[in-house]
Amino acid sequence: MEQISGTIDSVIDGKRVKTKPLEQITLNYPGAGKGSALTVGHPEPITLHKSLGVKGRSSSLVLVKPSTEPFMRGIANDIDAGRLTLVEAAEEATKPSTVRTIKSALLSITAKGPGKLPPFFALLTGTKDGVRKAVGCHATTLPAGMAGATSIPAAIAVDMLLRNPAEPGVHAPEDIIDAEEMLDRLRDHCTVRTNDVEEMMPLSEMVLD
Repeated sequence: MEQISGTIDSVIDGKRVKTKPLEQITLNYPGAGKGSALTVGHPEPITLHKSLGVKGRSSSLVLVKPSTEPFMRGIANDIDAGRLTLVEAAEEATKPSTVRTIKSALLSITAKGPGKLPPFFALLTGTKDGVRKAVGCHATTLPAGMAGATSIPAAIAVDMLLRNPAEPGVHAPEDIIDAEEMLDRLRDHCTVRTNDVEEMMPLSEMVLD
């Protein structure tokens, strides 16, 4: 509820700024085509701004069904207007009122939805050697449930840091965690067994006009 209301941290034109969440963004993912997603608050724009030196835009996005988008916007508007606390909003999301459900269903007619975008992915666009490209990486399998997908990578990261401590200070995760090793260890905890990291997290790219 906190990440869809108020303001969130984003990177625009290479600078950290505060923006409103739930902005609709249209993406073109290599091999999947176009789909729409909504901006939400999360740490990645901040850490990637530092670690990748993002010069354009960086945002975290959520994919939702067309019927869910107006529901989320209604909840966010009520939080921002002071009609709902974060706790009350969470309760309303779990057990929505009949009025909110009907209103959201009617407004969903104009919502675009995610199309065939992968459920969990990273997408980078930019120009290299004079060619503008989009490069995507998506998960073909993950640990079961949100709890597993969140806690198991964190536990692996802690173990890696205990074995190979970073210098004292605040670091972006991607600056101090070996991604290849982490993903390789994560494969053992996913719902579908894969032969290697490339099968678990395949890369795809395309040239942009």
